[in-house]
Amino acid sequence: MPVYVVAYMGRPLQRPPAMGLNKVSAMTKIQWRSWGGATAVGVGEVNGLWCLPQCETKGYPATITLSNIRWGKRGGFYAGFTVNAPGLPEEQAKRLTDQRFSSRER
Repeated sequence: MPVYVVAYMGRPLQRPPAMGLNKVSAMTKIQWRSWGGATAVGVGEVNGLWCLPQCETKGYPATITLSNIRWGKRGGFYAGFTVNAPGLPEEQAKRLTDQRFSSRER
């Protein structure tokens, strides 16, 4: 069965090149290393309203891990995520660790 992610305010996607994580953060330039198993791992850049204007054109290099797959009739959905970005301000790093996509967005 196919596996999707429904990121912040989005629709079901497979291996998206970019996605919103919450109201103020996004992952861009994602290259997926794995997809469809218990976790999906991608590398790209994380940025958000909290780092403007410094990261307007280039975010923090980051690895995103999607997890906590939920299965339904049409496939699976990754419900959780963690972003690991060395150099990310501590407050933002906490907000991007062991998080869940809101059920309202799925």
